[in-house]
Amino acid sequence: MKFIQKPAFKMLVIGVLALFLLIPAGLIQNLISERESTQEGAISEMTGVWGGEQRIVGPYLAVPFHQPVLQVNNDGSKTTELSRRVLYIMPEVLE
Repeated sequence: MKFIQKPAFKMLVIGVLALFLLIPAGLIQNLISERESTQEGAISEMTGVWGGEQRIVGPYLAVPFHQPVLQVNNDGSKTTELSRRVLYIMPEVLE
């Protein structure tokens, strides 16, 4: 029986061919990941330019007021302090 006809030689050749075929598969995987990163970069650039923060600004009324706040001291006594707050009133219809 010749060496080429032995099953061990055939399995060795198949193994070497499989290893050689892994090289193009790795190159294709690198190309895919590069294109995915390019796509993500393009999406983030477009959303940064076009899809930024949106604000709808119109007239509003700011009413300052004092709100009483009850505080308990370390000795157990209670004191009331006034906290300054602002109430913002927006129109129901903005035209």
